[in-house]
Amino acid sequence: MNVTVLGMGPLPGQESDKTHAPGIRTAQFVRGLIAGGHDVSLAVRTHTEAGIAADAAAPSDLPVANYQSFSDEEFMTGDTLRRVIGQWAPRALVAVTFLPSFRAAKIAGDFPVWMDLFGEPLAEGQAKAALLGDDEVIQPYYDMLMPILQRGDRFSAVSRAQANALEGQLALAGRMSRRTAYYRTVHTIPCALDPTVSRASTNPLRGTLVPEDAFVVLWSGGFNTWCDVDTLYLGIEKAMSHNDKIHFVSTGGALGEQDSSTYAHFANLVDRSTCKARYHLEGWIPYSRLGDYYGLADVAVNSDRSLLEVRLGTKTRFMEWIACHIPIITSRLSELSRDLERTKGALGFAPGDGEALATHLLWAAANPEGLTTISSRAHQFATSRLTAESTVHSTSQWARRPRRAPDWRGGLGLMQAGELRMRRELELTQNHVRNLDETIAHLKEAVEGARHETDLARQETEEVRGQVTKAEEKSVQFEGEISKLIADRDHWKENSAKLQERLTTQDQDFTRLRDGLDQQIQQQRELLDEVAKQLRYWEGIVRKRDSRISELETKAAEVQREHLEMQGQITTLRREIERLTAGLADREQQVAELSAWGERVRGTLPYKMYKFVKRGS
Repeated sequence: MNVTVLGMGPLPGQESDKTHAPGIRTAQFVRGLIAGGHDVSLAVRTHTEAGIAADAAAPSDLPVANYQSFSDEEFMTGDTLRRVIGQWAPRALVAVTFLPSFRAAKIAGDFPVWMDLFGEPLAEGQAKAALLGDDEVIQPYYDMLMPILQRGDRFSAVSRAQANALEGQLALAGRMSRRTAYYRTVHTIPCALDPTVSRASTNPLRGTLVPEDAFVVLWSGGFNTWCDVDTLYLGIEKAMSHNDKIHFVSTGGALGEQDSSTYAHFANLVDRSTCKARYHLEGWIPYSRLGDYYGLADVAVNSDRSLLEVRLGTKTRFMEWIACHIPIITSRLSELSRDLERTKGALGFAPGDGEALATHLLWAAANPEGLTTISSRAHQFATSRLTAESTVHSTSQWARRPRRAPDWRGGLGLMQAGELRMRRELELTQNHVRNLDETIAHLKEAVEGARHETDLARQETEEVRGQVTKAEEKSVQFEGEISKLIADRDHWKENSAKLQERLTTQDQDFTRLRDGLDQQIQQQRELLDEVAKQLRYWEGIVRKRDSRISELETKAAEVQREHLEMQGQITTLRREIERLTAGLADREQQVAELSAWGERVRGTLPYKMYKFVKRGS
């Protein structure tokens, strides 16, 4: 069956600077329809910031019958897309994602149309409004969603929860009637594995981007409004503080007009981190190089804000991680996250719980075998349920016998009202553009005036340069004065040294020095404070740390001098003792000599006669 798919580019496999989820979703539908036996023609709106060549061909793994890439203006306005579809003559249209569905509502004519709402548009607008603090950003989503709801013949959602929400929206759009009572309007088509994604077997990034033994935590894809980068940063930062092997690598970045602030906020957090060297924010990576980064990863991480967009949506990046056998740690909020955690194919944590995220990361770094088990279970879950052929089966079956919805005739009034409203808005937009043209003309005149002012400013700059030269001459004079001040400071330092010498000569008695040490220290501190005041007069404000070091050095010098004086006193005492010892030895020798002389005297005759006479008397 001949089916035309309206989708988004660039597609996986095309060489580009960025590959977004809508392009991956488009490729999923094309693969599923081709696998179902359909001849597929593909028209894509290429993202303006994708960096893809205008004449790029369709990827080799998507053998479509016809392929045409359009710029944003060609795809969304004019009759070019309508003429191309008419030449291809399909039996039905399949519009994949929000913008192609909106365009299909305008140009489909009588073709049966399957519209895939890849995520809930109003919930996306709500998330953006919360980020910007402006509810007016929701209105364009509503205005584009209403024509889609009123024109589509079949719809698909990315999750069971979104399918339920979509059925409610269709009811409010007037699609609930007796004609559709037994008609299945909405189908659930989850994301599918991309068979072209693989991780590099040999990785040149280990040893260059990160150390060989690093445990790499990967984030891939854009930083959208739903990203909870504060929790992501808190969890990674705490894990890094406990394990210095952990490194964080991200591919992807800001999403232009959709969301440019979330990534900038995360980059600012990383810039203030004490572990900044272990964060590697690589930005958007060409699709051909993603395999190297997937091969680098030990685990992949996802952190969601508790938003309705996340609860109704899914995670396209999970499919690439699972295909590359990368274990996943995710906040348990989206339907896919909960399904993976329930089948033990991922580690889940509550939204906003950075502590739990850090705990999972530390466990993962210490349990490589456990991570292998988790990734294997996730891969088994995906290969059994989430292939392109199985997920797009309902669309493929419908495309075999495509028909308009039973209530399509009754919905023309609402469509015409929506068309009229859009035409009015187009007229307002055109008027706004004309006003902008006038504003631009005024701005050009202002630019000419600014150029004249610039010339005047240049003249003033030359005058300022002359003033700068004079200021430099004064600076040289100031340097001479500063040299004099430094010399005065050195003179006062010498005076301080002399004062310190006088302090060391005040007490030579070691016992008094030991007993009155505290009092002397206090006196010395007061004297040093006075000296410090004199030094501050010439040196300016001295840091408390340097003052403390000066005091300690002074005390050390004082103790050293006292030690030297004590050693001198001890040496003097030793010499006195040696002199007294020598004198004592001389006295002892004299006593011995006198004793010997006395003994000799006692043996003489006169002494004996003396003793005899004394006894007689």
